[in-house]
Amino acid sequence: HTAFQALQGGELTAQEIDKVAELCPFGMPQHAPGWDHGFTEFVVRDGYALEHSGQYRIPLWVCERLVPEHLTSRYPRKDNFRADPELSGPHAELADYKGSGYARGHHAPAEDHAWSKRLLDETFYLSNMSPQLGGFNSGVWSQVEKRVRTMAADSAVTWVITGALLYDPEEEQAATADGWVEYFTIGAGVAVPTHLFKIVVSEQDNGDVEAVAFVIANAKPPSPYSHADFIKPVRWIEERSGLDFMPELEPAQSQRLEARAGQIDSP
Repeated sequence: HTAFQALQGGELTAQEIDKVAELCPFGMPQHAPGWDHGFTEFVVRDGYALEHSGQYRIPLWVCERLVPEHLTSRYPRKDNFRADPELSGPHAELADYKGSGYARGHHAPAEDHAWSKRLLDETFYLSNMSPQLGGFNSGVWSQVEKRVRTMAADSAVTWVITGALLYDPEEEQAATADGWVEYFTIGAGVAVPTHLFKIVVSEQDNGDVEAVAFVIANAKPPSPYSHADFIKPVRWIEERSGLDFMPELEPAQSQRLEARAGQIDSP
């Protein structure tokens, strides 16, 4: 379990490189040219790998790998939230969330890793969290997490990339764009995401690969809603996050998996 400082020449070990290759589909997410993500650190654990933002004190992305046989066993959940000792730069502490009104929202869900007591416990590091409204965290976000596990149970292997966005739809239009995205912080500067995303890449038994991505505002959604309402192309998220999520894709694969919106069965 190690972190390295991306802006200070740190390097992953050979073992960590192998683990990242297992956890991240088609390569570890990369910074897009022209985007300054500031000081970041990488944490590689058996259950997930992540890149943590020292500027925002939340993860830019978290990669995990799900297989059907790991989705059946269940250790009891114990909410052992705590700061991540692997991070040396600015990061969230328990005190940042106290009295904030925001939940400590998982990126790699605890329930994804309940087949292992250790891996389950390691999902409660705050490096794997972002501030989420309680109704969002226990409502639509929890439902999408369950939906992803259902999808994973029907696939040979599934990779999930979860992350946070600071995004303002008004920046999409020249008439309303001013070049700024306003967002809240809690505690000593922990950013509250405006939106959360999940990118789900599934490989079937025959080797076919499909991708679908969800983007959901960090708020209680209007009712009624369908999970299909939140689907966006992976490329849409890349353009607004400054990240390249599957850098090793061939151009034709990238067009099929990233440029087009994926599909799910209703609801």
